[in-house]
Amino acid sequence: MSFYLTFTFLYPFVVVVQLRSLIDATYCMQTQNVALALLGTFAGVKMHRSKVRSPFLSCRISPQTWIFNGVAIMMHSRGANTSDAELVWTQIILGLGGGLATVSAQVGAQAAVPHIITAIVVLLTQIGGPVGSTCAGANTMPGSLEGYP
Repeated sequence: MSFYLTFTFLYPFVVVVQLRSLIDATYCMQTQNVALALLGTFAGVKMHRSKVRSPFLSCRISPQTWIFNGVAIMMHSRGANTSDAELVWTQIILGLGGGLATVSAQVGAQAAVPHIITAIVVLLTQIGGPVGSTCAGANTMPGSLEGYP
C-alpha cells in the first residue's frame, strides 16, 4: 500500500509542478521500480543461500525504516524548488525498503505455509495497490495541481 500511496501522484507532480519533460518524469517514476527489483533480487538470493530470512526483517535498519525515511524525504521535497537529487533519492530509498519488505514477507510465507496461503499473501499485496491509490486520491494533491500552469 505504501508503494501506491507515494507513487500515484508522482508523475503529475514531476510534470506539472517540476515542469519536467515526459521522459524525465518516466525515468523518475521507474527509479523506484528498478531499486525495488534490484534489492528484491539481492535479498532473495541472500535468503536462498543463507536459508535465513530474519536478518532482513530484524536488521538494524528494517525495511519499514527505509520506507518511512523515503516518505519523510518525499514530504520534505514536495515543492516546486525540489532538486532532482531529492526526487531520485526518495525513489531509491523507497525502492530499497519496498524490495526488502516484499521479498522478506513472500519468502517467509512460502516457507512456512501451504501454497494457497502464499497465493492469498500475493492477492492481499495486489489489493493494497488500489487501496493505496485511493488513499492518495483522498488528499489535496489533485486540487493543488490545478494551481500550476
